[in-house]
Amino acid sequence: MNFKTIGTSALVTLLSTGAFAAEEPIEKIFVDYANYEEYIYSDSKKTEVGDQVELEMALKYNFNKDTFAKLRFETRPEDNRFDNKTSKFETRVGHKYNAFTIQLDGEFQTNEDSSGGTSFGLDLDSEATYISYDINSNFNLTFFPFNFDGEVGEEFNTWDVTRIYFIDGQPSAIAGTQSGDEKVAEKTVPGFVLTFAKDDYKAYAGIGKATYEYPVNASYDLVNNAVATRWERREDTGYKFGFSYDNDKSLKLTFDYVTHTEAEEAGSLLETAASANLLMKLPKNILLEAEVTYSKAGKAPWNVSRSGNWFNETAPFQPIYADTSSNVQDWVGKSDTAFAIKAGVVMEKQTPYVFVRQQGEHFVFIERESAHRLRTADDSLSHGGLTRYGLGTKIRAGNFSINPEFEVLKAKNPVFTNSSDLRADRINSSFVKNDYLLYLEVNYDFGGQELFSF
Repeated sequence: MNFKTIGTSALVTLLSTGAFAAEEPIEKIFVDYANYEEYIYSDSKKTEVGDQVELEMALKYNFNKDTFAKLRFETRPEDNRFDNKTSKFETRVGHKYNAFTIQLDGEFQTNEDSSGGTSFGLDLDSEATYISYDINSNFNLTFFPFNFDGEVGEEFNTWDVTRIYFIDGQPSAIAGTQSGDEKVAEKTVPGFVLTFAKDDYKAYAGIGKATYEYPVNASYDLVNNAVATRWERREDTGYKFGFSYDNDKSLKLTFDYVTHTEAEEAGSLLETAASANLLMKLPKNILLEAEVTYSKAGKAPWNVSRSGNWFNETAPFQPIYADTSSNVQDWVGKSDTAFAIKAGVVMEKQTPYVFVRQQGEHFVFIERESAHRLRTADDSLSHGGLTRYGLGTKIRAGNFSINPEFEVLKAKNPVFTNSSDLRADRINSSFVKNDYLLYLEVNYDFGGQELFSF
């Protein structure tokens, strides 16, 4: 369950056509879009309404055809649930002047410390802050000062592959208990993206660098010898490229690839990821969508707490993803793939469909079905290979769409909780290999709902 964010190639389309669509009102506040996603019910967790809701809504105001302001609310529980920081308000301001477009993405932070308080500033890991320049009718160069959008995949969204971590505070030793001002800091790789667009074709390539802090002494090892004699600043370099074809009537094809050089030192969840997606309209209004996504996990991914400022396992101290015996989990440093196929029939007001999704035992992405999240009782094994199949329908009603979906999940290893056997110590609980769930997504878009889409 993850909102489909606008990737770099799609972003360039918006930039090249101006900041706003012609039909949007001027000098009037309106709802730009609203999205709601939630797991409603599952056999393993029973009723889940309100537990993992994802909600996103944006109000927009166009000062003129070249300048806008937007107020956006978002809640994403997989991000973190520390105090109310899983929910946030964002403000976006954009302006287009001749060949240049600039957009700033700011956010409000509440409950900043134990005494409360609110702050406002730039969102420091947002790909929505950028400066763009149309070189000519075909080429566009965009600078992303915080995040050059290092994620791939739609059905299997990876989140930011180029998200890195480091210890802020330069301590002489790192242990389970934080001392002084030390904390885990995280950032995403900023950079430049060059895009070529002509007719129905687009291609892009991007490069970026991010600085992180790391101990100089060769004997340093975060797990076995977390003693630092001196620290230095090092750089992680990110690369990305992709292409797409979209005739907006019968065929859409995309491919995206992203990697970075220092995933191991920077504690990244992923080192590399790639994804290919096909959407095709066949005779008799049959709609077919297919996706293949590849992930290569980092060799030393940090297991950071949901509050995001320290490690999750502190007693005993285990900074890298490990099982209950302190052995590194099986997916770490491994490569794997996942694929999904969806087939439906486009009707006047709805598109019913069936689907199959298959994940390799070491495939890692952002959702709860990932190999690093769906684990056996002692965390030693992933699902071992996960098959998911089911049916759903996308109902269109004006600017709204409603998408209920029923899914059956079958794993090779017991990884789903037994709702009648919950214990304080997870390792003593019983787990099962099968689960089923009901999922709901509701969307509103000012521009209306696409007929050629699921």
